[in-house]
Amino acid sequence: MGLDPESPADRERARALVAVWAGWHDLGKIGHFQRKDPSAYGRLTGYPPSAGEKLSHGEVTHLLLASALPDTGYDAMGDGLALASVARRVAQLLGGHHGRYFTQPSPRSLRHSVVREQPMGAGKWQEQRLAHLGAVWSAVGEPVAPGVLSVEAAVVVGELVVLSDWLASQEHFVSAQLEGWRLAGDGALVGHWGRALAGAPALLVGAGLGVPVWTETPLS
Repeated sequence: MGLDPESPADRERARALVAVWAGWHDLGKIGHFQRKDPSAYGRLTGYPPSAGEKLSHGEVTHLLLASALPDTGYDAMGDGLALASVARRVAQLLGGHHGRYFTQPSPRSLRHSVVREQPMGAGKWQEQRLAHLGAVWSAVGEPVAPGVLSVEAAVVVGELVVLSDWLASQEHFVSAQLEGWRLAGDGALVGHWGRALAGAPALLVGAGLGVPVWTETPLS
């Protein structure tokens, strides 16, 4: 990602970037998953239903980020065939978190994204997705976008996002997070993020992903 692994500041920035990207992976659910409760969905005011082509939430995440990230400091052009833009590469790796990676949209198609808006859920749904994008970025400390993102780094980050998704989606962890949010009472995202960080080591250990400990076994 163009960062120095020997630099503590760069290592911290890399951790923050991976965290904020993981926090963006399900932005495409906004406007899609709300329909799972028809009664509650029907009471929403000013949120239009999606129409036309049905897109997966991964593809919505992909299209949203590819079009929105250039406005938040991410490179939109890249270096021809040698290096895709960071915005489109981040969009692609996050949109593919369920195993299907979508073709990178061209800059021209993104300029004409109005064609896609209605299937994605336009209007207030798009406002909510962009608001969530900014809220996650702010809660994690507003890390500055990297200048480059290689294919190799994108693959590693993509796998970390998938693993993090599985671990943090466990029912007992989600319930604990919701209870922590309720007890905090202030609805502060920074506090929510801090509680998630505090609970992460136990998730890793429970999944057998802690630091391995080697013991010497005498040869018989």
